[in-house]
Formats: sequence, structure tokens, C-alpha cells
Amino acid sequence: MKALSSQEQVADRARLGAGDRAVLFAFDDHAMPWRYRVRLQMHRPEKHAGNPILARGPAGAVDSRRMQCCPVVHDGERFRMWYIGRDDGGAGRGRAEGGYADVDPQVVHSYDTGRICYAESDDGLTWTRPELGLVEYGGTRRNNIVDLPPGSGNMDILYQPDAPAERRYLMVNEYMAWRHRAGPALERPSITLFAASPDGFRWTMLRDEPGVIGQHFECSCLYRYRGNYHVAGHIGPPMAYAPLQRHPAIWMVGAKMLAVWRSPTVDSWPLEMCVGFFKPMQSSSPHRTGWDREENHLGAYVTPYPNVCLAVTGQWHHPITDAPPEHPDYLAGQVSVDLGFAYSEDGVHFQEPAPGSTFVPRDQEMGWDRDFRGNNTDDHLIMIQGPMVNAGDETFIYYTAFTPTGDRMEGRSNLGVARMPRERFGSLVTVADAAFGQVVTAVIGAGPETWLAANTAVEPGGHLQAALLDADGLGELAGYTLADSVPIRASGFAQPIAWKGRRRLPEGGFRLRLRLTAARLFAVELHRGTVDTDS
Repeated sequence: MKALSSQEQVADRARLGAGDRAVLFAFDDHAMPWRYRVRLQMHRPEKHAGNPILARGPAGAVDSRRMQCCPVVHDGERFRMWYIGRDDGGAGRGRAEGGYADVDPQVVHSYDTGRICYAESDDGLTWTRPELGLVEYGGTRRNNIVDLPPGSGNMDILYQPDAPAERRYLMVNEYMAWRHRAGPALERPSITLFAASPDGFRWTMLRDEPGVIGQHFECSCLYRYRGNYHVAGHIGPPMAYAPLQRHPAIWMVGAKMLAVWRSPTVDSWPLEMCVGFFKPMQSSSPHRTGWDREENHLGAYVTPYPNVCLAVTGQWHHPITDAPPEHPDYLAGQVSVDLGFAYSEDGVHFQEPAPGSTFVPRDQEMGWDRDFRGNNTDDHLIMIQGPMVNAGDETFIYYTAFTPTGDRMEGRSNLGVARMPRERFGSLVTVADAAFGQVVTAVIGAGPETWLAANTAVEPGGHLQAALLDADGLGELAGYTLADSVPIRASGFAQPIAWKGRRRLPEGGFRLRLRLTAARLFAVELHRGTVDTDS
């Protein structure tokens, strides 16, 4: 077999262990590069009608002001969530009719005293705040605060069930309280710290000042991919500049981009980071030379699979103004943020399958945020991405939604969720008037006990067929041809791919051809493990 390019071998890099599952998604033009008479259609989740799933607490509660950054772990029986709760801190005194007056200067300090709180759920939709009894707040320990010093700006938690007990849970923390120890708040950067816990409740910082990443970096996600730990978030000037950027803007103005740090251990990190994704800064209008102020907000919340990483990103919108690029306006009250969707083959460089499309749009939040019920005129809403969790036949996308205040400190925030059929982010469907369409994957490496399944929707009278091809994608393998294929006529997210008398795959490298006849393909699953019987 001749050597193929690294792009062509993307599916072969899954390195499946027993019981593992890699997924070749239809929107991934590296995993499914070869196509005939099919088109890509992206899909959006539906926001849960019962949002917010967790609303900020009453006056005096630890989360009376804000709730945000909500990593979720699902162990098959229970959903566990951590979030940052912020109280008013004596700073919410300027409420005016229909909104908020100029914010008290102490809001900056309130913003920097975030406490990590805990919630849990049986179904991912109805959540409770258990009394942990670990931290005294407001004269009582009857609260859901975990044992970690306050000061979190952003954070994420990684669950490692096979790790030593003392590092079963890992947290990356944008520790903001540190910057108040010397000088005004905005003259000191936040720092990135890590903490570990055996149970998710009692935490120990792994390293003190100056932290792991001693610069203004708003971390949003901690994930493991191909043996390395990754920290993702956003960063801007002077640490990184976007291509074609002409102005020397500081971090409060932009341009914000996804930054990724990578290390085999959480105890030591390099100085260098990688800019993994950015939205074009330069206006495409020939009549405007300014900055169109489309940014990537808080990087991405990344969900790794063995062969690919999926990401929910922040789509930051700032109104275009007539200010020169060298001195851009920053209109905080008019900022809004939607959620986008991206993916990566290497866990570092991300791309949108449909550039510019919105995955979860802002809209409903004006209806369910209790501070602004009935407000239908101001859509300056900010959404912050959270985790994607697969449970049963559904995918849950958790997020934070702020009241219509733009990017201003006095904004309140609650937590919501959007839902969709499991892993149906995008699909390939036959173009109009075509009798059928076909797709050929990148090279798949099959080991012992490897088998396939399709996430598909089949119309009445339609079907999906499959064939194994040689590594060049030209010849069908004997016994695994389209003529041998057992047609898939039912819809489902894990429909078995089989041939007459065969379900397991031969060992070696090959490609997979899929023929769609009145059918829609969302993904192909690659499993390693025993199957009950050969089909």
C-alpha cells in the first residue's frame, strides 16, 4: 500500500481500544472527503422549553448575581454540574427602571470573587443545589459551594475516572482574585491555575503564583486528546494579533482569538500557544476600511472523540462604527454573542464546517431571563458556550445566557440547555433530482473485532448501502461490495452496517463507500469490541 498524506489518514488515527468508538461526521470533509451528488446541511439544536435549567439565586445567595461556566459530567446515571456563582458584593445598588444605572466600581471586585458551586440532575434538565456543608457563606454552611478559595473568572473541569484518586477531577481556573493583591484590578493580569480533587468537592491548588499561564488569558476548556492535556480560551493583543489587523488594540477591545496550550502533564506548560481559530477581522466592504468586529469569544468548549474534536464557539458581534481601525470604538452596551460550531482533526486547529453559520442563536433568552421579562426590543445578549453531553439518544448543549446589557459588568446571567437528536450536527443528503448520492471516507484502519454503524435518517422507500474499497478508493473488496450490502431501511443513530454473512470488518486499511437513496447520513461510527452475531 502506498503512503498517503496525513489528511487522508485522519480516520486511521483513531487508535481505538476495546470498547472505544470513533465517529466520522458528515460535516467533516477530512473524514468524508469524496462526494458525488450530495450536499451538506447543518442542523441546530432546540432550546429547552423549561429554560433556565438553573436560575440565579435570591438576594444574599452566593449566585444572586451571575451563574456561568458550567462543565457537566454524565456517569450514565447522574448529571453533575459545576458553575461559577457571583453575588452582588454590595455593588448592585444602581438598578433603574428598565435596566441598570452606572455600575458601582466594586462590581469589578464582585466579578473577581466568583465561587465554584455544584448542582446535580437525574435527567440533565431538572437540577438541584445540594447542601455540601463545606464552606461558610453568609454565616452558614448550608450551601452548594465547593471547597476552593473564591476568585474564579472562568473555569472548566475534566473528569478522569482512571486517574489516581487525588487527580480524579482536574480544574483549570482563570484565577482573578490574585490581581487585587497589588494595584488596581485592571493593572494586573489574571493567571491560569490548576486544581485537583478526588470527589469534585474538596479541591487543592496544584501551583500558586505566578500560575501556569501568567498573562491575561480567559480559559474556557480543559480536555485530553491523543495523550496530551489541552487548555483552550481566548486571547488578544498584545499576546496575539489576527492576520491583517492594523490597530494595536488592547485585550478589552480585541481582536479575540481561540488560543490553545498543549502539554503531556498539567504540572508543566510551555510558554508558546497556538492560535487555533479566528473570525475575519477585516470588513469585506470596498467602501469601509474599518474592522467589522466579528470575533471569537472565549475560544471554544471542546468535546474530544478518539479521532476528532468538536467545539462550541462564541460568535462575538460588535456594531460597525466610523472610528478608524487604529482607534476602534468599544461600545460595550451593544455587544452580542451567539454560539457557533467548529471541529478539529488535531485538537488545536479548528474550522467551521459552514463558515459564519450560527449553531445556537440568541433570541429566547429575553423571554426566560426573569430580570427582563417582556423585553422585546433589546437583543444585546451574550451567550457563553458550555459542554456537549451525549446521553441516550440525545445530545445536550449547555450554555450561559446574560440579560440584554451587552458586555457590561452589571449583567445578570442564568444557565440553559439546548437539545438535539444524538450527534446530528450536520448531514449529507442527495441533491435534488438525483437518483442517489455517494460518499467515500478517508482511510480507515480496522483491527480485531472492528465493526461499523451509521447515524442515518431514511425516507419511506429509501435505503443506505455500503462497500469497502481499497486504500486508493477505486476497487471494491470481495464480499464487501454494494451488491453484498444489507440495505439499511430504518432511521437511527446506530444502525448496523453489514454485508451478507458479515458484520465484522477485515483487518487492514480501507475506505468506506456509502450510497444514499432517499436517505440522509449524519455520521459513521467505528467500534472495536465484540458483536452479538454476524448479520
